[in-house]
Parts: sequence; structure tokens; C-alpha cells
Amino acid sequence: MQIIYSIVRDSTMDQPSPEINELITRFIQSPQDPVLQEQIAVLKASGPAQSRYLESRLEAWLKDDAGAVITTGTLKKRAPSRGRNPFTHRFPAYSRWLWIAAAAVILVAGGITFYHLQAPPKMAVRNNTSDHLDSFLLADGSKVVLNKNAIISHGVRPENDHEIAVLAGDVYFDLKQQSACRVTADSQNILLATGAAFNVHKTKTTTGVFVARGKLTIVKEDGKETVLSTNMQGKLADAQPLKTQLLKSQAPLAWRTGALRFRNVPLEEVLDAVSGYYSIDIHVPPSAARKLYKKKLTVDFRTKSEKEMIAQLQKSLLVYIVKDSTNAYYVTLK
Repeated sequence: MQIIYSIVRDSTMDQPSPEINELITRFIQSPQDPVLQEQIAVLKASGPAQSRYLESRLEAWLKDDAGAVITTGTLKKRAPSRGRNPFTHRFPAYSRWLWIAAAAVILVAGGITFYHLQAPPKMAVRNNTSDHLDSFLLADGSKVVLNKNAIISHGVRPENDHEIAVLAGDVYFDLKQQSACRVTADSQNILLATGAAFNVHKTKTTTGVFVARGKLTIVKEDGKETVLSTNMQGKLADAQPLKTQLLKSQAPLAWRTGALRFRNVPLEEVLDAVSGYYSIDIHVPPSAARKLYKKKLTVDFRTKSEKEMIAQLQKSLLVYIVKDSTNAYYVTLK
């Protein structure tokens, strides 16, 4: 699961990843989002191949848009296209012009970075493409640990290195006492913590936040705040209310601790643990979840491969677990 290539690594883009395409699509939908603006700016500045691909995607959207095309110095109406972008209908007229104006800055600017003009980007992308954990220290000594395939963007200067956005995967934060951190979980939720230790697990559809030490505040876009204390987890998903619960274990940290032995632990916590440890997604449909999430498991996956772990889960739960072409697993009842 590779996404935005690191700024410090000028790589090629023979085949852009699904995550890069998803980022650009999200920007097309919400060009006014400052977090997306930062991430797009970093993507554009990360290398000529990335910049060319970004510009080609934006040019294609503009040509395909039913409302307008950009010409030198003018905007002209044209007839609707049969192949119009599926997201176009979501924009009111003023939003479309706002987006086109934003896109035009990227297309016309050439070598400059979007919205920061000629200033260097304030955020850098860190992408752990290695086969081991990656960690680094913030200016005050606080520690950030990235699981394999995890991606974040973070401030590049000491005064803003505690501003971090989790883009994908598992990221663990261990803050020094009195050290404050502001973490963007998604476009609608910000995490605020001081002197705490917590984990963020981000997939394409959900974001899980687990507090290992101290307290953390989730601030929604509308200003509503929810406080999580030690051993509490919050799950965020689009168009769904925040779900909080007190966990029986520290399963969300299994990817970092290697603790894969469970005794009478709720199934949902076990699935969170193996999802992070093996860097996979396991989906349980609501119809199956109502029955399966009542179960508690006593299992030991410490010496199991991914394939062996899935086989043992199937046997323990009496279910089918199938894998699709995107390496996601789906649970169905027998």
C-alpha cells in the first residue's frame, strides 16, 4: 500500500498507487480543505514525475467537466460531455469555479508549489516502505513510530513539528510530559493530546484511536469534543457517529509490541490487533457482526503466518474468510 513518495526521495511513477489517486480525488471533491491542500502541495513538490501526473489528472478533470474549460485568460461555457466526471454533480456553480481557480494555480504555476507559491512546503510526507518499524523524534524528544506501510505528513520546522496528519496505517505517539500534539485524523476530526501515548489506525474507510496512557480529546468539525482516557478507543467513520469503548486489552498496539496471545478477549479487539500486526484489512458486515462480536477468543498467533492466522480464525469462529484482489479479507457466516 504505497502512496505519496517522500519529498527526500525522487522516485518514478510508472504506475501511480491507488492511494495517490484517492488523494487527488479527495482534493477534487474538497479543494478548500487546508489539510488536502498541504498534501497536494507536498505531492507536487516531491518530484517531476509526481508533479506531471498530478497536473495530468487535473487537466483531465477540467477537460471532462461539464461546466467550463480553461483557456488563456478566459473561461468559456461548453456543452455537457457524456463522459463527465461522476463527482461533478456534487459541486454547486460557485464551488466549481472555486475548484477550477485552485486547479488553475497548479496547472499554470509550473515549478511552484500550490497555495504556498514560491515558499517551501510547511509539511513533509514520511512513508514507511521498509519491512520494519520506523521511528523518529520530535524537537522536544517525543517519539513517533510508524508501522510498515504507514504514512504521515508532519511539520518540517521545530515550531510546527507537533502538527501531524495520519494518512494511512498505524502510527504510535509517545509524548513527553507537558508536550502537546495536534493530529489530523481525517477531514472532520482533530486529535489534541498533552503528555499522552496513543495509537492511530487509519484505513480507507475508518480511523481508530486508542489511548495507551493519559488522555486525548477528539474535536469534530462542528466543535464537539470527546475525551478518551487510558485504554479507551474511539472509532471514526464517514457519516457515522463516533463509537467509543473501554477495551479489555491493548490489542491495537500488537503491531508494535508483538503481543498476539489473547485470553478471553472480545473478537473485535482481536481483529484490530491482527489487522495492525499483519497490515491487512478484515471486514465484518453488520449482519455477521451482530453475532460474531459477542464472541470472546482465547488464541495465540505469536508464531503464525498471515495465512495460518486466517485459517485459525476461520476454525475458531466457524466462518468463511475470503480475500479479494485488493488484499482485503471479508468474513461471512457459514
